[in-house]
Amino acid sequence: MGCLKFAHANVSRKGSLGENEPDSGNSTSKAVAWDLDDEAARVIDTKSKLNSFDYRVIKSIGGSVFSRGVGVNSKGSDGGLISLWRQDLFEVKACIRNDRCIILSIINLKKEVPFCNIYATNQEAERKALWDFILTVQTSLPVPWCLEGDFNTILDPYE
Repeated sequence: MGCLKFAHANVSRKGSLGENEPDSGNSTSKAVAWDLDDEAARVIDTKSKLNSFDYRVIKSIGGSVFSRGVGVNSKGSDGGLISLWRQDLFEVKACIRNDRCIILSIINLKKEVPFCNIYATNQEAERKALWDFILTVQTSLPVPWCLEGDFNTILDPYE
C-alpha cells in the first residue's frame, strides 16, 4: 500500500484578464486558482482571505477531486482556514472548528486520526487560548494527532 500524499496550497485570485491580483478579501466572486496535485488526499490553506466558504468554493478549488471541505472565514487582516479532502479516501467522523483551527477526525483504513489545521495568532494570550481549546478537544480523542498549519511561534528572540 502506498502512502497518502498531502498538499499545502496557496490561494491566488485570477482577474478578468488572467493576471494575478492581490487578494483584498472583499469578494469571493473571482475564481480561486490553486495548483493541486490530483494524487493528493487532503489539502489545507492557513491564510485564505475568503470571507464566505460554501460548496461553490470547494468546487472552484478542488474541482472533481476534492469533493468535501470545511472553512473558517477570514476576519479583518487575519486569514481564514480551508481544509479539503477526497471523499473516496476518507470518512470524516467529526468536525470541530473555531476561528483559529479546524479539527477533523478522519477514518482511514479503519483507524481514526484527528487532523488539526491551525492558524495561530501572533498574540501570546490568544495563542494560549487556542492551545487550551485544542488540548480540551484532544482529551476526547486520545489517539495520535496530526497538527499542521501556521503556529506563529517565535523560535528565536531576534524574530
